Amino acid sequence: MGSDRHLLRHRAFSASPNGQQQVIYFDKGRMDLPNPNPPQPTRFLVVPGTLARELVTGQIAIGVTQTQSLAPSEVPVAGDIDDAGAPTYATFHKIGAGANAGAAKDLTGQPVSANLARDGTLGQNTDLGATVKNAAFVPETSHNIPDIFLNWFKTQSWDWIYVAGYPISEAYWSSVKVGGETHNVLMQVYERRTITYDPQAPQGFNVQFGNVGRHYYDWRYAGK
Repeated sequence: MGSDRHLLRHRAFSASPNGQQQVIYFDKGRMDLPNPNPPQPTRFLVVPGTLARELVTGQIAIGVTQTQSLAPSEVPVAGDIDDAGAPTYATFHKIGAGANAGAAKDLTGQPVSANLARDGTLGQNTDLGATVKNAAFVPETSHNIPDIFLNWFKTQSWDWIYVAGYPISEAYWSSVKVGGETHNVLMQVYERRTITYDPQAPQGFNVQFGNVGRHYYDWRYAGK
């Protein structure tokens, strides 16, 4: 998918009319139309899909409680898609993202210094940790949100929980390739989106959502 394109598809979803749900994929996510004719008016007629969670867990929602299993995606969460050393969605699966095993304690006010390697190995980078602190703890999923991300959310005109969902992982630094050059990037997985902070990016573009729509589409429909 190109950055200016969107793709319409239908997917199996048992709770939708005729067992089908209309979805539209964009680079940064997917919009779902669970029921085009709801029993009563709702501002949630169209909702963002939980793509990031599915990419990490491999559990694809095909109903309200029904899932279909696939192997978690091996696509890098951030940086160049051909970076063989960057953490992937499968890496986050290894460290328990989206599961109780990955739940964290309230670390509000503490430095964000954890470093994540592609194989799931965790380390510490105190220099990078000195630049970002955890600003809030989300009890719904037991994860912390760094100040750099929370402050960015607060500057937006939309409801960040509706758009991104709750965090399903902690935030981790990692060395990834961006345009072929190595950058230290902070990344975190939410239910619907991924978000990154690149201190080396141009001002105004340091914080961005990842291309979960593109990653998910390729993961599910490559060759179809």
